[in-house]
Amino acid sequence: MRRRVAFSAAFSAVATPRARFIAALLLACAGIGHAQQRSPSVDAFAQAQALNAELLASPSATKTLEQWCGAHHLADDPHLTARFVPGAGQPATPEQRRRLDVDAR
Repeated sequence: MRRRVAFSAAFSAVATPRARFIAALLLACAGIGHAQQRSPSVDAFAQAQALNAELLASPSATKTLEQWCGAHHLADDPHLTARFVPGAGQPATPEQRRRLDVDAR
C-alpha cells in the first residue's frame, strides 16, 4: 500500500493538470467493462488505450472527451468546461527539471 501512495504523490508532483484529469477520468471509467463478457480489467485497459489514442490524435482534448463521454453514455449532455485554478500552474522545481533533463525556459 505504501508503494501506491508514494507513486500517487510522485505522479501528482510532476504531472500536468491535464494528465491528472485524464488519469482520473480513466480510473473512473474502469467500471464500464463490468457489463461485458470480457474481464473488467482487460476491457478497462482497452478503453483507456482507445481513449488515449483518440486524445493524442485530436486537436481538441475537450471535444474528444465530450464525444467519448457521450458515446459511453456517461451523461445526458456531456459538456466539459475548463476553469482556471489559481496557483495550479506551478513552475517545475529545480529537481523536476533535473529529472526531466530540461532547462528553466
